[in-house]
Amino acid sequence: MLAFPLRRRLLSHEALRHVVTMVQPPPKSKYTVVKAVQQVLKGAQERPRKFVESVEIALVMNVDPRKADQIVRGTVSLPHGTGKEGEVRFRTKKTPEISASIGKVDFGEEKIMENLRAFVSAVQSAKPEGATGRQYFKAAAISSTMGKGFRVLVDTIDPRSPKFMQDRE
Repeated sequence: MLAFPLRRRLLSHEALRHVVTMVQPPPKSKYTVVKAVQQVLKGAQERPRKFVESVEIALVMNVDPRKADQIVRGTVSLPHGTGKEGEVRFRTKKTPEISASIGKVDFGEEKIMENLRAFVSAVQSAKPEGATGRQYFKAAAISSTMGKGFRVLVDTIDPRSPKFMQDRE
């Protein structure tokens, strides 16, 4: 029996586990790509840093990079650059993940969305022949360098989807 400090009585392990699960926050929700970018920019404004943070995207792909015909790689020239250079290289290594910087928080929402559109379209066009299956993008998240990450609805980031880059679900 463990003592639970709020009630000052002994609870069994099962009861304690039930109380702890009630107190835990709900799982992270997913945002549309537009709302996720807005949240990242809002968070960067609320917590100013001594440097300009980058906006980063992380994609989980539906490929097996251990197989030679399923490696995703390519380069893309972003319309507004990344703050230093305009060309971004991407590739899957041992895991089916791709991450890249798509701009700085001081670019503003429009420029970041244009860079994001160019990056995701380039990743889509780099789809390898061996990648089969209906869904190429499994998951996505957008964050700033030192900020919170926001999970993105895959339909709003997939260029083949009718909901691509839209604000509503």
